[in-house]
Amino acid sequence: MDLHAQTGIKPVPTLQTERLMLRTFRHDDAPVVLNALNNWDVTQWLTRVPFPYDETDFAWFLAEMCNDPDDCIWAIDSADGMIGCVSLGDELGYWLHPARHGHGLMTEATRCVCDWHFAQSDAALVSGYHVGNGPSSAVLTKLGFVATHVDRAVRTSRGNTVDIQRVRLSKAKWRGNDG
Repeated sequence: MDLHAQTGIKPVPTLQTERLMLRTFRHDDAPVVLNALNNWDVTQWLTRVPFPYDETDFAWFLAEMCNDPDDCIWAIDSADGMIGCVSLGDELGYWLHPARHGHGLMTEATRCVCDWHFAQSDAALVSGYHVGNGPSSAVLTKLGFVATHVDRAVRTSRGNTVDIQRVRLSKAKWRGNDG
């Protein structure tokens, strides 16, 4: 079965953790995505997401972002449905529905993506978080990412510039081979 031909969405490898499945996005994920990304507690920490977020934005995300040949974008699915997103392209990015915060789910999902990445590549991973976003900082720290520098980025939702703490994770660090 050609998933791309049927849905117009580039498939990504399905990844499994103890509590989560990371899978290709689907059109029927729209209600959860719209609910999460119309919550300022989520969107304030994302640079590329408009606010408010509507069906047209989600359609663009599926058509453009989920079909970028250089990116892998996973929907995070728990036993009771889709709860967030992890992406890996130029950098590792993610968001989680606010009702699911505080249970280690994002650390679990991103750890799985790091495992997948380093199983096939020696290239370091980079990521970043808005300065002041303690939960995102904690996720990346738990994974072993190390701060490199602070730079500035435009936050689409408000059109303002924010400070982004950039971080890096080498394969050696991930494998525990360097201090």
